[in-house]
Amino acid sequence: MAEEQPAASVWPPTEQQTSGGAHLWGSVSGGVVAQAARDWVAIQKLNVYLGGKSEESRSEQLAQMAPDPTLWNIPPRVRSFVGRERQIRAIREHLLKRSRSVLLPEALHGLGGVGKTQLALAYADKYRNEYMLGWWVPSETESSTLASLARLSIHLGSNPALDPRDLAANLSVQLAAYETWLLIFDNAASAPDITPFLPGGVDGHLLITSRSHAWAGIAHSVEVGSLPLAKAARLLRIRSGDADIAASKKLAQELGGLPLALDQAGGYANECGIRLEEYLEQFAAHPAELLDRGNPQSYPDTVGRTLGVALGRLAGRNLAAVQLLELCALMAPEDLPIDLIFGSRHVLPEPLAEAVVNRLGQNECISTLLTSGMLSMPFEGRYWTHRLVQTVTRERLRSESLLAMLDHAAKILRSVLPSAEGIADRNSVWHRYVDHAKALIARCREADHITDDILMLTLGTGDYLLRHRYGAESAELLFRWVVDSAPRWVQGDDTHLAAAMSGLGRALQVKGDHSGGLEFAEDALNARRRLYSEDHLDIAASLSEVATCEYWLGRDDVARILHQEALDMRRRLLTGDHADIASSLTMLGASYYGLLDYQTARGLVEEGLSMRRRLGLQRDPEIAESLCDLAANLYWLGETAAAREAAAEALDIDLHLFKSDHPDVLWCLRILADSTFAVGELENAAKTYELATAMAGRLYGGDHLDLAWSLAGVASVMCASDELERSEELYAESAAMGERLYGRDHLVRAYCLAGLAGVWARRGERRRAAELKREADEMLARLSPGHLAPVAARLDALASFAG
Repeated sequence: MAEEQPAASVWPPTEQQTSGGAHLWGSVSGGVVAQAARDWVAIQKLNVYLGGKSEESRSEQLAQMAPDPTLWNIPPRVRSFVGRERQIRAIREHLLKRSRSVLLPEALHGLGGVGKTQLALAYADKYRNEYMLGWWVPSETESSTLASLARLSIHLGSNPALDPRDLAANLSVQLAAYETWLLIFDNAASAPDITPFLPGGVDGHLLITSRSHAWAGIAHSVEVGSLPLAKAARLLRIRSGDADIAASKKLAQELGGLPLALDQAGGYANECGIRLEEYLEQFAAHPAELLDRGNPQSYPDTVGRTLGVALGRLAGRNLAAVQLLELCALMAPEDLPIDLIFGSRHVLPEPLAEAVVNRLGQNECISTLLTSGMLSMPFEGRYWTHRLVQTVTRERLRSESLLAMLDHAAKILRSVLPSAEGIADRNSVWHRYVDHAKALIARCREADHITDDILMLTLGTGDYLLRHRYGAESAELLFRWVVDSAPRWVQGDDTHLAAAMSGLGRALQVKGDHSGGLEFAEDALNARRRLYSEDHLDIAASLSEVATCEYWLGRDDVARILHQEALDMRRRLLTGDHADIASSLTMLGASYYGLLDYQTARGLVEEGLSMRRRLGLQRDPEIAESLCDLAANLYWLGETAAAREAAAEALDIDLHLFKSDHPDVLWCLRILADSTFAVGELENAAKTYELATAMAGRLYGGDHLDLAWSLAGVASVMCASDELERSEELYAESAAMGERLYGRDHLVRAYCLAGLAGVWARRGERRRAAELKREADEMLARLSPGHLAPVAARLDALASFAG
């Protein structure tokens, strides 16, 4: 039996009939009345469909109701879409919350190509069955917005002859016929541009995508950032068909996780039949060209053209803002030094210098870049840009303009470069700018451009990196560039060239290339002796650097003489406590340590440690260095508990300072493992030795004294645990490495021979054990005839412990 039609088909509706929906008619007038009547009929048909069910039942049935395809023009998401699940859920939660109170859109904002549109499409795809109507509104311009809204209004029954603005205005009434609907306004320029066209006063969900960040009071703002590394790499593998995880992660990092760039790169690699590893190599050589090539699925244009068009529009609106972006493009992309740039007006180019004369002009520049998505502000007052924005921005600079902008940037950063004493201070403000200096110098190297400002910036940055153990690799690149380019800017001896050779020698020494480090350290020392006829702190520094290389090359007596000369010179030039004197004391102690004179070494190291503490150093790498050197001497002197305590304190400091593999951390691990083994805690010692061995392998990749000692330590634990075959192998490996590095006579070989004696003793081969122990003792006597007792006691303990 057919259901009875409700009386709602009568027009106009009675007061009783409008009681549940009177808000539809409160503002209806004029030409909208006819459409309102049609809407009323649509509502009654919907009520018939729902059969007068309860509110709970109605909502349940609506959720299950598949949308009418004629009321859905939202495109499907691309098949390669990955990630963003958490953001999709958050959008849904916000929209449901807002629909229960007031209609407030979700504004997805971010850089062009970051995936705002695809995120909106993915949301619509996931929740399509929750909506009775879905409409896509291209919103780049007012005309495109009006045209799309007018089409929707006509589709819902409006007279096509009406003006597009009237048709768009009708939608607030027409959409009330649908309890669930979704409109997506894509690529809106700004809030003022799109706000007049947002339906108001009705329930429903609105999504907006835009490069502009300014949506406060208009919409709930959602910043769309780059993809996390794992998901970015997965997208590359999907689009390219290449399953190489390592290459996909490296390329994803280079592309900054920008979805458009990932889509484009993966597609290009697939089309050209090349692997991601090969694309990565090509991108390193030709980044700008590759950003213009490829056919992304998720965007109508390439990264290069998308960002290039946006930059062109910016230049037409605010050239000063573009110049600000050009300066930022020469630095590191994170935590940009905007305030420093604004405060350096005297070295800025025009019109930027004039534009930032006051806070209003500065705000205008920042606002322009934020609104365009070229800058983001993830934290209050902290500005970031994307690395691909930087790449495209630099590419647009003509050669002369690029060199000029490099000079401006160098002057800005040099203005806050500390003095030599300031660079030694860990609390110096330079720590905030060092990454920007590294990035700028890399751009100068690419352009083969060097000036006095760039030269001083390079030397200061390299010195900072080495003093604070932030990266010998980076420091080597900086100093080597200065040394290699020197013939173009200097003839003969020069203080800056000597500083670069000195820095390069230190960087190579830290990396483990002691022969290479010695060559440049000696060149710097000779140049400085020619430059300065008397005592000079630079000469003392070079003496210390040469001595350190000699120490690592096993020439401990030469190192002791040079360190003593450096200490004496510094004491003649400096008065009272000084960081350089403390450093000389510590290094002289290290040379006595190499000579096996642990008592003298201990006294020098303790004196240096006390001076460093009087200078106010606390949790600094210099304190950790002194503590670990002290622990090493205490270990050989038999004070194992005190050695372990000092090594643990040093390691705690270094782990706080260095978040990855580092020679200082390795040194602490080694001494901590030695002292832990000496007190009989085999399990803890084994774990610590294994950490040290793995780190030494990663740091040096081949023969190195620290690796040899770490292998010997693991062998000792293996022997004490009765894993004799493995112990013998490791002792033999360590001894062979020591011989390759320093010849037959060296403490590490004597230690290994004593350890092997213990292995053979455990096997019951007393004669073989005695021969090996005698060989170790004879080697020890040749190494240090005047300081046998402490080392002999340690080797005796090793052999007897094992046996």
